[in-house]
Amino acid sequence: MADWKAVGEFAKANPYVTAAAVIIGGFSYFSARKAEERRRKRLKSEMEASIGRIQEDIPELMSEYERQADLYRAQGNVAGAQIYENAMFQLQSGGQTGLAYGRENVQREQMAGLLGQRLQGINLSSQRSIYQTQNQLASELNRQQINIDQIRANYAKQGIPSTEVNIGDVNTLKYV
Repeated sequence: MADWKAVGEFAKANPYVTAAAVIIGGFSYFSARKAEERRRKRLKSEMEASIGRIQEDIPELMSEYERQADLYRAQGNVAGAQIYENAMFQLQSGGQTGLAYGRENVQREQMAGLLGQRLQGINLSSQRSIYQTQNQLASELNRQQINIDQIRANYAKQGIPSTEVNIGDVNTLKYV
């Protein structure tokens, strides 16, 4: 306690030193405040840049998955067309429609049923591949949203506020 008493007596005896200490303390406060403002501004710009990079990648990511889904559609269409053309040729050369050729009509109907089953199988396979692609895109979009949320949370811990950033409705965006 004696130490503080000595400081008080020194301050009373030297008012100019006390005034200088207050002024220097004020400068120190304001310079620290300015440095904190600069730090927050720099961190906010870093955060916005990081989030911006993620948002810029989303359209490219979506078009990549869209190309994959289009490829599956095209493969299904080509395979279906080939099967259809082959089956139509076989059906057309399968016999006449008279009582004398009843056996060929039965074969033709059986081939038509098989054609339908094969085309349906190709369609289901193509659709399954497209759905898998869409679900993979949804997962990737959800990961991007999580990345954005983590960036915002990390900067919030450092005192940098931000508005909520939402990439959109994943359930709508996934349909490519």
